[in-house]
Amino acid sequence: VKNNEFKNIRALIIGGSRGLGEVVAKLISAGGGEPTITYHVGNIEAERVVNEIRAWGGKCEMTQLTINEKDSLPLNCSNINQLYYFASPKILGKRSKNYNEKMLSLYRTIYVDCFNNICKELVSRNSKCSVFYPSTIFIDNPPTGFKNYIRFKMEGEKLCEELNKNSVIDIIAPRLPRLATDQNQSIIKQQSENNAEILLPFI
Repeated sequence: VKNNEFKNIRALIIGGSRGLGEVVAKLISAGGGEPTITYHVGNIEAERVVNEIRAWGGKCEMTQLTINEKDSLPLNCSNINQLYYFASPKILGKRSKNYNEKMLSLYRTIYVDCFNNICKELVSRNSKCSVFYPSTIFIDNPPTGFKNYIRFKMEGEKLCEELNKNSVIDIIAPRLPRLATDQNQSIIKQQSENNAEILLPFI
């Protein structure tokens, strides 16, 4: 990351206390930008990220946001020009029928409904903003047992296409490769791409 490469970025990173959101926050800060990360319940993890960034001279703020209960943006994030949407429930394979019905509702809520409401709020502010909605290469090569997850990621992609018809926000929804996150930890060693190398070009 070049010095001051991202000095004009004021980013809200939904789900920024760990995983891919943490990586994006640190990359933006390293380039002189100002990220605000949100957390659901992990305030200790969020504080760790903020403190690590500030310790080497970067800027970072944090705020609590439970995305499936409040699908509007924090009031202190009115001046953002980038939004990263890493909100996600735990992604698990097929279990019981009841499990599937519960996860079906949660996937729809987080990957489609809440994202839609937040984007509409951005449009209503009439302030230019770039939006990053991570999709997945699982769509191209579906693994067994993840049909519902893939279904709503595809719906999320279609929503992005529809929302991009406005002139206020600009959404990109790349199909990311397998990355090293809590979501895909496994007792079976699997090849993962480097998180920073994959995400940096999108920033």
